[in-house]
Amino acid sequence: MSAGTGGQATLVQDMGFRACCGKLRWELLEIVEGLAGQDARLKALRWGTREVPLDVSVDARPPEEVVETILVEAARFLGASSSCFTGGGSLIVERRAGAAAQRR
Repeated sequence: MSAGTGGQATLVQDMGFRACCGKLRWELLEIVEGLAGQDARLKALRWGTREVPLDVSVDARPPEEVVETILVEAARFLGASSSCFTGGGSLIVERRAGAAAQRR
């Protein structure tokens, strides 16, 4: 946990996944849909040995558009074949502490 803007604490979470060639979109979509309504921002995609910087609000757009943004950035940083990597990765997620609890 770290100090956020305005004195609010932020929680940073590393949400791991495994995907094989062509399945990255669906793994990301599952994570993004699970974060809906939690005031979350995606800060990075770790894919293979690389990290793709992101700054994407999960709640600003539909989950499919958020995932498309991630995939476009991945292709820009890692090359067009980035979706064909098979292995482990993670999304680095930042959210205000207590945001999920406030919405329950």
